[in-house]
Amino acid sequence: TIRITWKAPQGERDVYLIQAEPHTDDDMPIKVEKNKTSCTIPNAVPGEKYTIAVWTRRGDLSSERSTEPFQVPVSQAKNVQTKDVDDKTIKVTWEESKGKKTGYHVCIDPKDGANKEQENKTGDLTHCFTELVPGRLYTISVITLCEEVESEPVKITQRTEISPVAEITTDGGVTETSIKLRWSQPEGDQDKYRVAI
Repeated sequence: TIRITWKAPQGERDVYLIQAEPHTDDDMPIKVEKNKTSCTIPNAVPGEKYTIAVWTRRGDLSSERSTEPFQVPVSQAKNVQTKDVDDKTIKVTWEESKGKKTGYHVCIDPKDGANKEQENKTGDLTHCFTELVPGRLYTISVITLCEEVESEPVKITQRTEISPVAEITTDGGVTETSIKLRWSQPEGDQDKYRVAI
């Protein structure tokens, strides 16, 4: 919906008339009582640009129309989620947003990898980030585009899988009561190691 308000003009009137172009409803123009100065226009399409006109009528006479452009906010993508995650790849999918749109902007933070930003056309509802850092926590944003206007981003977080430790050796550090281990630091991010026997 679109809610509009206006300042009452001088003089007498029987009714206000309000119209959106393009029409949001078959019942246009909307009639508003003469003592009111607000109106809700139903069935507005997200992302659509409208011209709102307000004028008064007294008997058979109508005033000039006062017009104002208005763009309904672009709606967000729905059901954004990740899948097929491994140590260097995150795939993100989503469902179409409601209303008018021209595409989607998908980005990742930190901006690692080979394809950290992507603009998808409408209907292309998936993107795969590759060459990421193992074990790193990422924030992925999906933004609906409608020409030069953007929706609020939908953000989700996802960590890539952690790379396993490699080249584990005892390095000659074995006694009757202890075993000394060495290993190579794996690729990517890690907070600590856990050793069990």
